[in-house]
Amino acid sequence: MRSDVGSDEVERFRWIRSSAVQDAGCLTLVRSPDTAGVAAAFGAVLDRARGWGFDEFCEESFARFEQHSMIAVRSRGNWTLVAEENGFEGSRPEVLCRVSAGTEAVSVFWNVDAETEFNHAVGGEVRTSFEALFPDQRAGTDPDALERIRGDLPWGRVLDGVDTVGLMLALAARVTGRVLTPECFEGEFTTYPVASRDDATGGAR
Repeated sequence: MRSDVGSDEVERFRWIRSSAVQDAGCLTLVRSPDTAGVAAAFGAVLDRARGWGFDEFCEESFARFEQHSMIAVRSRGNWTLVAEENGFEGSRPEVLCRVSAGTEAVSVFWNVDAETEFNHAVGGEVRTSFEALFPDQRAGTDPDALERIRGDLPWGRVLDGVDTVGLMLALAARVTGRVLTPECFEGEFTTYPVASRDDATGGAR
């Protein structure tokens, strides 16, 4: 018999598929209330901060994508949420190592080509990293660190219609204790352009 354990956890994130980042995005949660410090670790140009609603930010980010990345930042209790529209800064090892120094970070990335990536970084190192379609092919300094809380989510039911982004967000909620809801994206974010990427790719993922 097929187990439905974890299905409700995944289903509660269905809203993401009708949001401003329905097709491509990266959501990162960092255990820190210092939003400016988190933004700086992402490479944000701090003196170019602007306040925008999330939909406005996504429109501007899309328009500026060829010039530079953009991030939208806000506090969620003792965590900071960093949101990207069609971006991937939060999935880059360089960024994850910086932003998790002395703390921890979780990021969920997806794009229009159905590429996905879940990352958990602690103490300046990426401990666990994998694609949602291939959760058994994990990388990182401690790739099995999340297996106790990851394994009973319905990873094997993607072909039955279980959403890969919902799966990753459900795992992120288990790790952080923060469930991202549509209300988390209401109101004003502090937004920043991101300085030139410090890796060798220099282009879109």
